[in-house]
Amino acid sequence: MPQGDARAWVVRRKQRPPHTGAIPSSTYRSLDGGPRLARSVQRFRNAHGRAIHPTEKLVALLGLLVRVICPPDGLVGDWFAGSGAAGVACRLAGRRYVGCEIDPEMARRARDRLAAILPFPIGEPS
Repeated sequence: MPQGDARAWVVRRKQRPPHTGAIPSSTYRSLDGGPRLARSVQRFRNAHGRAIHPTEKLVALLGLLVRVICPPDGLVGDWFAGSGAAGVACRLAGRRYVGCEIDPEMARRARDRLAAILPFPIGEPS
């Protein structure tokens, strides 16, 4: 004799959302008349096999974010610098950058990577 509630569970499949299939195109209209900064989907080559750090972000993606979010005279703070990819993106975009990294080996590699992009202006980085 079964104990408790012995009802069978019914699994229902969700129906497909109504937007699948052909999505009609629409034109982008800027409210302030300015240019469109970016598309909603960005495509970048991955860093598999080329990354210095296990969780390294792509310089191209970080560069896009830096140019869109940080003003030309702005300062970007990267408190988990890792391989220094954000620093490279900032230097290429002409922004100032402050990076911190707890791992001395990764900090050295990030410093070398940044120095290879653009030399440090005065003295050595700390």
